[in-house]
Amino acid sequence: MEGVEGDFFRKIAGQGHNGHLSMEHTRQGIYAFTPAGELLASTVSPFTPDVTRMLETALAKWSAKTGEAPDPSPMQGTPPRYIRPEAQLPEDGTALQIFSRDLPRPRIGAAPARAPAWNMDSVWLTSEDVRSFFPGPRAAGPVAARVALRLGCYHLIDTVPGLAPAFDPGEVRRAVLSSRTEKARPGTVRVTVTGEFHAVRPGPPEFGFCGTLLGRAGGTPGHGKLDLFEAVVIGMRWGPSAFGLRGEDITPNPIGYALTLSRDPAARRLGPIVVQSFYPNWDYWLT
Repeated sequence: MEGVEGDFFRKIAGQGHNGHLSMEHTRQGIYAFTPAGELLASTVSPFTPDVTRMLETALAKWSAKTGEAPDPSPMQGTPPRYIRPEAQLPEDGTALQIFSRDLPRPRIGAAPARAPAWNMDSVWLTSEDVRSFFPGPRAAGPVAARVALRLGCYHLIDTVPGLAPAFDPGEVRRAVLSSRTEKARPGTVRVTVTGEFHAVRPGPPEFGFCGTLLGRAGGTPGHGKLDLFEAVVIGMRWGPSAFGLRGEDITPNPIGYALTLSRDPAARRLGPIVVQSFYPNWDYWLT
């Protein structure tokens, strides 16, 4: 991250659990700090007991500072020279949220450490993407291929244990979305959405996902706006998640995703993880 915001983050991270590492290494973690940039506590652990202890430590240090005058001086530095990720979503675009989690295993059960794990991300749609969910005069039809490919490349990946690089478009063997009109009234249409996805990154070891989608959407087609979107994806994942913590748990096992239309304006300010981390040139839109 460039500019004054990046300088401020590096100031915080340099005091924390990874402060001894060079800046080429990860700075991921959870940080608690003062407005002036003084670190109170940090942890790289995602587990509740560790985060709780970190927050308790930070709170105790913050409480001890009661009565201290805050540092009013702003960070000095050059303004950012990059386009912030949230600025890439058009004003008339739509933000969905997608949640991933392991599903119960029929024979051996989910590993205790992984069973409660889940992750989330943002899915962005343009108004033209949204319009493609509504088949118009036809009873049914395909959703824009770019939308299905976007899901197959960037979102239906095994993020439960941590980040995972997106699939390349050439690694997506099948990504299809279709919709069928269920109810149409002046200004509002309701559709059923179905989909099939299959993507494989060659190994060894191979990394892949195969599953199906079922959901519903509703909105005003002409305006490219959604007032309803709910969908689930159920399938099988296999192989190691490059930046995750699967360990030896790489045999085919069930995974699930839930997509929903967010009512929280903050969702528009959270860019898709794979875009921020791996695709700075915004191949995400796949137009």
